[in-house]
Amino acid sequence: MAAPDDSGRAHPFGRRPPVAVLDAGITLADDGTAYPTVVLDVAGRPDITDLARVHAIEGIGDLTTVLAMADDGLYLTVSLTSPVLASFTIAFSVPEHLEVLEHAALTGNLLLATTAPSPDGDNPLWLAIDLEGRRLAALLAAFDRDG
Repeated sequence: MAAPDDSGRAHPFGRRPPVAVLDAGITLADDGTAYPTVVLDVAGRPDITDLARVHAIEGIGDLTTVLAMADDGLYLTVSLTSPVLASFTIAFSVPEHLEVLEHAALTGNLLLATTAPSPDGDNPLWLAIDLEGRRLAALLAAFDRDG
């Protein structure tokens, strides 16, 4: 059974409700490589906000991802067991986030930004993750058929 969040409602993805995506797009690296990127709404979630800093210092560590499709969109659960324990689920809206999700399916990776780029050109803090591209592609294809 799902655990309740602060409002007392149960969520199927754990103790807290899924994290929303504020923005999605492509980040271009200095070498021209394109990375699918999402900016997460981490307000009130210092456990997620600090992951980018930990990632920069300690490396990615041990990370697993689980993808699931529901009537209202796609969910990606990210779980880390080292260098810190953390787990959270990201809620994607399909078709709103379809383009970046298709790119992630092709590349097998996704950048999770915990801060938005600043108007001054400062880069956001981000966590790079690998995911199962074929599984994501299959879920998106099923959504397209059913949606």
